Amino acid sequence: VKIEAESDLTTTSLVAAVGNDVLLDAIGGNLMLSALVNAADDISLLAQSNILQNAEGDVTAVAGSVDAEATVGSITMADGAETDAGGNIRYLAGDSVVLGRLDSDADIRVEATAGSITDAGDANGEDVEGVNAQLVAGTWIGEAAGVGGTPIETDLDVLAADANGGSIYISDSEDLTVGTVGPIVVDRI
Repeated sequence: VKIEAESDLTTTSLVAAVGNDVLLDAIGGNLMLSALVNAADDISLLAQSNILQNAEGDVTAVAGSVDAEATVGSITMADGAETDAGGNIRYLAGDSVVLGRLDSDADIRVEATAGSITDAGDANGEDVEGVNAQLVAGTWIGEAAGVGGTPIETDLDVLAADANGGSIYISDSEDLTVGTVGPIVVDRI
């Protein structure tokens, strides 16, 4: 399934590819996910501006990877929004990333090039669950508990994080090693 829009692109009903990939591309605007997106293999979510993933806009790549990129804007997941993948997940934003839940059977990379990585809320448990993860932000990652914000909640084996000199607040539910994570590759549709 390949859907491209010259401006904004909004999903309001199921987008599914039973034996294939899904590409949703808002070439010149925002991508708004308000319905389920499912693929047997890989999913690419692309927007020139912002990606808005509502709680109803869950994304599932059963055996593949999920590649989400907001070129100049932010990726904002609502509290309750979830992305699941059998492979790797990459969420890349030119500005900031607000996390609902990313759940991978493999590795996860979240990059907020000029902004922060923050938590949308706690509706679905951990914000980042997988084997290994890289969190990279231009300003900060998570927020201190008790001051209106929350740390990024994880369930990982190994975490590599860089906030460009800013603060990093992580809370892991199991044993966590802070170390080096090799390249995390996703398939772009």
